[in-house]
Amino acid sequence: TETRIAVTKAGDPHISVLLHESVARMEAQSGNLSEADRHLRIARDLVASHPNAWLEQLCSINAFCIAFLESNLTAARRHLDQAKRLCRTTGSFASIIENNEAHLLIRMGRFKEAASRLEPAASGAPSPVQLAALDGLGLLYFAWNRISECEDVLTKLRALHDDNKTGPSFALRWSLIARVRLVLERGEWQSAIDITSGAIAKGLTRGDKHLVASLSMLQAEAYARSGQAAMSSGAVLRAIA
Repeated sequence: TETRIAVTKAGDPHISVLLHESVARMEAQSGNLSEADRHLRIARDLVASHPNAWLEQLCSINAFCIAFLESNLTAARRHLDQAKRLCRTTGSFASIIENNEAHLLIRMGRFKEAASRLEPAASGAPSPVQLAALDGLGLLYFAWNRISECEDVLTKLRALHDDNKTGPSFALRWSLIARVRLVLERGEWQSAIDITSGAIAKGLTRGDKHLVASLSMLQAEAYARSGQAAMSSGAVLRAIA
């Protein structure tokens, strides 16, 4: 609230764009996509009236993330292409855009192209981009049936957080998807139930709707495979609520 008051008093449209873009990003990471989209539309309208290539690029990256979480890959591609075009003007966000493109390529089944983008970033210097690359590689290697490599990158992702004593990042939270899939692949139903139960409880506290839904579907599978049909149904209902 104090920040919003200060931005209003400043009367600078570009600062207002940053405020709404930041709120949109936080809402998207918590799974509140309709609220994220509302703030982002305000930010993009302001940029249209008060042009700034760097802010426009930032908004395009955010728009990609929202479309990606909504599984609207056509819109995600369009927003990402706009962000890439703006690189020629701003010289910014190239590594973030490449990482986002790699995640899009995974969803499109273009694994080799995705790996060519993620593997260099995952072996680079510690950064949010590296963490996101490790999360992407975990999903990619699992889908590619490279199970040992999947385990290695997830272990590295966890170790980086432990070394830096940081809270769970967006990448670490979402890496649970690949981790639970690995556990299910090994037939460890109760372990999958235990992991998802703890993560879902934390996700509900944060209001992380999309992650809770994804984990709930994996938990439903674990319950079903362990013969607990009623619990499986409950997990499905939570996912679609």
